[in-house]
Amino acid sequence: MTCKEGENIPEARFKGFNDDWRKEKLSSMIKIQGCYAFKSSEFKKSGIPIIRISNISNTDNNMNINMKEIIYYNEIENEKSFIIKKSDLLIALSGAPGKSSIYNLEEKAYLNQRVGLFKIIDTKKINNSFLSQYVFSSIFQNKLKPFITRGVQPNISPKDIENLDILLPSLKEQEKICGYLSLLDEEIDNLKKQKELIKEMKIGAMQKLLPGEVRLSKNAFNENI
Repeated sequence: MTCKEGENIPEARFKGFNDDWRKEKLSSMIKIQGCYAFKSSEFKKSGIPIIRISNISNTDNNMNINMKEIIYYNEIENEKSFIIKKSDLLIALSGAPGKSSIYNLEEKAYLNQRVGLFKIIDTKKINNSFLSQYVFSSIFQNKLKPFITRGVQPNISPKDIENLDILLPSLKEQEKICGYLSLLDEEIDNLKKQKELIKEMKIGAMQKLLPGEVRLSKNAFNENI
């Protein structure tokens, strides 16, 4: 949903919601939690997962953390300031600033340097689902662009993110919006699974129907193909 210029209401509304959306700074409701500079020489093959920028991937509508090529670390005392829990929303601060993912595993993980974690500090203003949908939106991504610095690699600071303005509806309207968008996300996931099944069916059909190094016997075909 987008808001018309000069108005604090979106172009589309659910029935029963008529109030203007209010403009506030993200800093009034969230903070970007910092990370820990782990020593690469101490990485392990097992232990506590470390979430790096390379693990953050929201491509192809996939909001979840990419757990491929994950690295591990021994458990650390006083880990509270850089621990990641299920449903936490993460954002890349370097490389591809703004790229975001949701951590959806039951086990805890650690936050590597230049990865930020959204911490909601006022649950009366925004809920986690609405924040996630907003961060994944083109509206948020476009707001970040003017603040990205271009050096050896692109960067954005947590303060610049926290200082962004956001238009907010009531918590009830946030829940309504998120419920609808979640249904669409589920439909996208189902279609992606169907696509993979059809691709596998095609590969199987090609192996049977096209000539190759191994010729199929006449009995390999039947009316049920």
